[in-house]
Amino acid sequence: MKISEQIAKDFLAAYKAGEKDKVAVLRMLKAAIKNREVEVGGELSDDEIRAILAKEKKQGRDAAEQFAAAGREDLAAREKAQLEIIQSYLPSMLTDPELTEAVDAVVQELGVTHIRDMGRVMKELMARYPERVDGNKAAQVVRSKLST
Repeated sequence: MKISEQIAKDFLAAYKAGEKDKVAVLRMLKAAIKNREVEVGGELSDDEIRAILAKEKKQGRDAAEQFAAAGREDLAAREKAQLEIIQSYLPSMLTDPELTEAVDAVVQELGVTHIRDMGRVMKELMARYPERVDGNKAAQVVRSKLST
């Protein structure tokens, strides 16, 4: 089943169950997907939909961080709950040991040792594991592996 079909099915189920928060998130996702389909003039692939979901997840994470920094824990908690719903449609993130192993493999394959090559490592890592790598965590691991 395509991701867009799953979102539509879950939207209907949440609507019937009266889950207002979930309905709102799924409605927003459906709208973002539909807007992109209108832009490109056709149906989106699952990879394109995952890219939309990843973008929405990043925006939600940023909003949650800003709310927490402003002392609005209620709004931050709401954003985090919405992130969990969005994350359920994305592949699972790499665990810390998996991320370290992936970075080690990329560093070894590229044969890099200096921090100036961090961009090459990050680019390759993100290409190999789309939507499965937290860029901030990956950057920290890469920095720890490369010398200055």
